Amino acid sequence: NHRMLNEIAWTLLTDEDIKKRDVPLAYRIARAAYDACEGKDASVVDTYARALFDSGKVQDAIREQKKAIELCTDDEMRPDLEANLKTYEARAAGK
Repeated sequence: NHRMLNEIAWTLLTDEDIKKRDVPLAYRIARAAYDACEGKDASVVDTYARALFDSGKVQDAIREQKKAIELCTDDEMRPDLEANLKTYEARAAGK
C-alpha cells in the first residue's frame, strides 16, 4: 500500500519527536511507495523528494519535487510542495 508506506517514510523524515533519524530506512520506504504508485501520486513523490534531499541528493530531489508539483491537483497542497522546492533549490545554490 503506497499510502501507508508514504506515511511511514514521511514520519521518519519529519516527526519532531524523532531525535535520531534513520534517513537510509526512510529513503528505502519512500522509494518503495514511489515504485508502488509508479511515481504518479504527488504526495508520495513529495516524500520521495524529501528522502532524496535528506540523503544529500539535492539535484534529484529538485527533479522529483518539480514532478510532484506537476502531478498535484490539490490547491491546498500546492503551496507546501512549492515551498519544499524553494528549500531544495536554495540548498543547490549554496544558501
